[in-house]
Amino acid sequence: MRRVSIFGITPGMRLAHDIKGPAGELLLRSGMALDHSHLRQLKQRNCLFVDVQDGVTDDIEMAETISDRVHITTTQALQSMHAVLKNAADASVDTHKEEFARRYLQSRGFARNTREAKPVYALAAAAAVMVDEVLDSNATLGLNQTRFFDDYTFQHSVSTTIAGAILGRELGWDKETLTHLSTECLMHDIGKIFVDREIINKPGKLTPEEIEIVKQHAQIGYEASLQIFGPGVLSNHISFQHHERQDGSGYQRGLRGSNQEVNPRMKNNPDHILPIAQLASIADVYDALNSDRPYRPTVPPDMLAELLFDLSGGHLNAALLERFLAVLELYPPGSEVLLHGPAGVEGLTGVVVRGGKADRSRPLVRVLYDPSGNALQPFEINLEEDPEILVESTLIFAKGSLEAMPTEEGARMLDMAHSAALIELESPLICA
Repeated sequence: MRRVSIFGITPGMRLAHDIKGPAGELLLRSGMALDHSHLRQLKQRNCLFVDVQDGVTDDIEMAETISDRVHITTTQALQSMHAVLKNAADASVDTHKEEFARRYLQSRGFARNTREAKPVYALAAAAAVMVDEVLDSNATLGLNQTRFFDDYTFQHSVSTTIAGAILGRELGWDKETLTHLSTECLMHDIGKIFVDREIINKPGKLTPEEIEIVKQHAQIGYEASLQIFGPGVLSNHISFQHHERQDGSGYQRGLRGSNQEVNPRMKNNPDHILPIAQLASIADVYDALNSDRPYRPTVPPDMLAELLFDLSGGHLNAALLERFLAVLELYPPGSEVLLHGPAGVEGLTGVVVRGGKADRSRPLVRVLYDPSGNALQPFEINLEEDPEILVESTLIFAKGSLEAMPTEEGARMLDMAHSAALIELESPLICA
């Protein structure tokens, strides 16, 4: 199977996986042939890509990091937790003003209304099950699951949690620590519930005053976590510290990082970012770049790795990031790629069958189209065996999809994704 742009789908293509809505409701069933009405439905929901069976890539397995069942259960638990907090926010006075929100969060009423709420236990249970799946697999990070723009808040939190758990697994962190990490990663942006929605959802550039208001979500989220999970829980600080930077230029407190491999049991300098928050920051930035947004498509994996590397040392912990990049599939199975090389190879396009056995950046590629987009009899090229051939991600969301790549529109969208991502990275509110 392979992943194709919603704009490149033609009626008759068959779905490789079920497509489900934000609440887990079945929208389209695996194996069904897509028609124009299905495409309209997907476009209306801002779904940018689907996985299809095309008869020539059906044997390619696109591995999931966690099961669909756990993904949906976790999302639903997070939605329920947000609903509880939203009710608490509505019960306070002038919560869009930071001082009122903090005063309410520190009250007995808030603790009473939230600490014993069933969604708190459901969220912790969902995080524990997610950790079990991550520990029981060799899952790496590649293509995200299908997500919808109006579902971004929840899916970003879930995907950030998955990325954090995988990195924690690679670092050898124990199950209890990973469960605390995952529970709080799911909650890392809850402070936004208590920030004026008009500012959070503002489509244009924020004023300096609005930027300062949005920054308060980290402090407010910490106050909420403190009341929900109790004092003395290190993972509460993920909400507080996930926007801190290694060079001290982040917020809330301008803490610094060590740029060394860390673990939660290390004695921490009070002026330094906690290890658990240094890890969460990498997962947060990664998923923000690996997500489709209304103003830009996702950043292709190879470009994403370059952008993350540029943040190494100044923004993100260099040692942890190196470990993270080692589990990042630059060219995940099912993704579309463009080949560069000698005559007869230049401009060929195909689909990744698997990553390289010794070098993940040198995948096995099934070639499907010539440089003009004409279908070929499929054949495979193992890039580990031919160092002269270079590979590049195509923009899988570009209008025209693989058959017409590379196109001027595809190149324009790729530039747009790169430029928009750079602007995000330079912003003090990156991943805010």
